[in-house]
Amino acid sequence: MNGEIRQVMAIVAGINFTPVLMEFLARLFPIRTILSLNDGYCPELKKRNNWLDIVGCGIFFAAIFGAVAFYKTVLEKNDPWGLGLGLSLGVLVPVLWCTVVTFYGIQREKVEYCLIGIDSFIS
Repeated sequence: MNGEIRQVMAIVAGINFTPVLMEFLARLFPIRTILSLNDGYCPELKKRNNWLDIVGCGIFFAAIFGAVAFYKTVLEKNDPWGLGLGLSLGVLVPVLWCTVVTFYGIQREKVEYCLIGIDSFIS
């Protein structure tokens, strides 16, 4: 009974504390400007970053297939932790890819020599 009360109290505290925390963070880090979709900026971003999206999708599928292959060959059968870790790579690896490319400002031309045939997918 005591464990159930603690669990309920933790949920209630989380529900009540989350809006307070979000309000604090909103005041600490205010929004500078809001871009409108009518500014014409979104088509420019899509044109500039479409290659990043395509490569990220390719990395996603490669990570998923690699995780399934790893699960089928190396891990013990009926091990949900290994499967969950492997499938989470499908999210982690593309996000890491986008983060590294964005953080270091890597341009498409610098990546093209590593990725054969990227022009046929981007155009």
